[in-house]
Amino acid sequence: MAAYSMLRARMLTSVISRDSTPHREADQTLKAHQMKQAIGMFVAAALALGAVPALAADDAFLAGAKAYATADKSDARPSEASDYAYCAGYWDAWSTSISSGKLPAERLQPLPVALKPPSTELASMAMILMLEETPEIDQKIELAKAEALILIDASLAGRVEAAQDLFHSLGICQISEDE
Repeated sequence: MAAYSMLRARMLTSVISRDSTPHREADQTLKAHQMKQAIGMFVAAALALGAVPALAADDAFLAGAKAYATADKSDARPSEASDYAYCAGYWDAWSTSISSGKLPAERLQPLPVALKPPSTELASMAMILMLEETPEIDQKIELAKAEALILIDASLAGRVEAAQDLFHSLGICQISEDE
């Protein structure tokens, strides 16, 4: 009898509060559906944001390839020891970034052959061979290498201006055929 009274009291409370079991189940189903939608939108946004750096890096590397082509066609070339040290640092940073895997193969595909191995190692070695080994030259090479590594990281993060600066410098740092 006590069980019957408790059941009846629960039913009355349910009717009075207009929160009957079918309504509660419908509310729970609606809330679960809304939660799934919210999670789906969150996951989609997270995936889209994860794709942004890759797309931005593609844009940066394409812009960089254009800057390289422009600089390579120009008459500007290294002419002094400090220029060669600067170029040696840039080519060494670029070559090392490729060989270490820091620069993924898909980033290299749109680039000219001169910016891919083995051309990169040859350019780096050629610049170094043009220099006399002195502490001052070594310091200039290391400073240029550090600068280039910063630009490489920024390019990989999708910064177009950094990629243009990096590739423009590599384009100017090509040794002409008569050297």
